[in-house]
Amino acid sequence: MFVQGDLELYDPETGEVLNPADFTDKDGNPLVLSPATVANYLNNPKNKALRAKLHMSQWDFNNAYRPYHLRSIGEFSLSKVSLDDRDLPRPMKDGNRVKAYYAYDVVSGAVVGYAYNRYKTTELFLDCMRNMFQTLDRNGMYIPAELEVEHHLVSDFADGLMQAGTVFPLIRWCNPGNSREKRAEHKNREKKYGVEKRTQVGIGRWWAKLEANRPKEEKVYDEKNNTYKVKAYSYEELVADDIRAIQTFNAQPHPNQKRYPGMSRWDVLCAHQNPNLAPWDKAVLYRFIGQHTETTIRQNTYCTVMYNQYGLPSPEIIEKLEPRNYKVDAYYLPDADGTINEVYIYQNGRYIATCKPVARYNENTAEQTEYDKAAYTEQSKYVAQFDKMMKDGKIKRVGILAKEEAKLITEVQAEAVPLPTQAEEEDYSAYMDISAFEHDAVAKI
Repeated sequence: MFVQGDLELYDPETGEVLNPADFTDKDGNPLVLSPATVANYLNNPKNKALRAKLHMSQWDFNNAYRPYHLRSIGEFSLSKVSLDDRDLPRPMKDGNRVKAYYAYDVVSGAVVGYAYNRYKTTELFLDCMRNMFQTLDRNGMYIPAELEVEHHLVSDFADGLMQAGTVFPLIRWCNPGNSREKRAEHKNREKKYGVEKRTQVGIGRWWAKLEANRPKEEKVYDEKNNTYKVKAYSYEELVADDIRAIQTFNAQPHPNQKRYPGMSRWDVLCAHQNPNLAPWDKAVLYRFIGQHTETTIRQNTYCTVMYNQYGLPSPEIIEKLEPRNYKVDAYYLPDADGTINEVYIYQNGRYIATCKPVARYNENTAEQTEYDKAAYTEQSKYVAQFDKMMKDGKIKRVGILAKEEAKLITEVQAEAVPLPTQAEEEDYSAYMDISAFEHDAVAKI
């Protein structure tokens, strides 16, 4: 219709109106294409991809047309840990879904960290990091060499915790909308349609061809005509079920039994750690992921955190405090049972010390146990160190003179002492060269 003059076409970007005369053959006749020719042009692989880029969403285009990298999984565990969030598939009683965040070791496939929340906030990510490091600490594992994360929820930590070299040696930021790139996405699917589908009711693919793979749904025929009867659960039930699923998932045989015969995912995680991993510095790490509270150094001895006292390692630590400032920031990470084994104190961003719990002892001597005696000895040592520091660093007094007395002293004239002659210097040198016996004899004379 365009080449015949029935329609006008224009370029929406430049506003140029196209001329039908530019689309004619050598004799000036309009080029008329058959439907088959048009279909061939449109379905040429290149043109088909170009049309898809124009018509499809970025996510659909990436999955259907855009090339992707072919990768192989490494050899050692904790070389790379991939993190991702998801909504648990079954709803709560209010219709919402529990938000979960997982940390997967790429090589073993085991879940090394998890967290749950009703809302998808940065606290969900931090809780997962805390859980991961509690797991690593309990099992004597070192810090992962690389973390794979997405910008969502994590971008706020790009200049601190998630900056390469600050806590983790390497950080990989995945491209948004490219779920195939992130290993955690694959593990989420593997966990959902593996363990969860077999152990939990209502997990499946509603579009699956096989009926056994589709969740059971019953439609509600009401005025809305778009709702279904779906069993709802409490938040606590869903979290407990998912933690059990994680434990089962980690205990399953590793998918690559040819490479790891007879080993579970957790066995591979523990037995094949990267030998080049470095230990982690809790004082640095807990400043980013630990719990925080402001406290005060009391009696040059301890600070109070969560109603418990944590003592300075030595009295000399108080030298690091700023003048007239005993307030500090305490960072800590409780264990699963709530126990806090150590507290890291900072002042205005500067590390001060690591404080351990102060062991109290029973003041009734008749009731004291070996624990009480050891606690008494430990506190006595600290007091003795403080007393020694006070003694060694004692401030000396100075005398004070009135201005008149000081003026009399300054007016006293010093008398010049004549220098010894050359002969006197030679006699003194000869005296210093004689033997000790002769020296005593001369002294008597």
